[in-house]
Amino acid sequence: MYHIRLVKSCSYKGIVSANKAKPDVYTEDKAAADKAVASGFFKLIEDEDEQTESENQTGRPDCEKLADMTKAELTEYAEKNGVSLEGCSTKTQILKAICTAFGGSAAMIDLQE
Repeated sequence: MYHIRLVKSCSYKGIVSANKAKPDVYTEDKAAADKAVASGFFKLIEDEDEQTESENQTGRPDCEKLADMTKAELTEYAEKNGVSLEGCSTKTQILKAICTAFGGSAAMIDLQE
């Protein structure tokens, strides 16, 4: 059984279907799981304990916890999760890019630089 989680959009319909309310997909079809992950909208969940401390139960980042990270940690997080940081040079800009890439609101982020 392959467990994949929607990470880049509010909903996805294609080889598999997922949405904000139900981001987790379980399939026995390895090709379907691989294709969904290759799309960039899903990540493979190899272990239920894999959910990081900076993610909430939907698999989306917890922006309040991310705000405690350093600029370097946020940059690494963005790279690991396929978030473009083009045009981002400050910690606040990086945090906004990460949170909005996963459907969060940039208005929720209130940092002083």
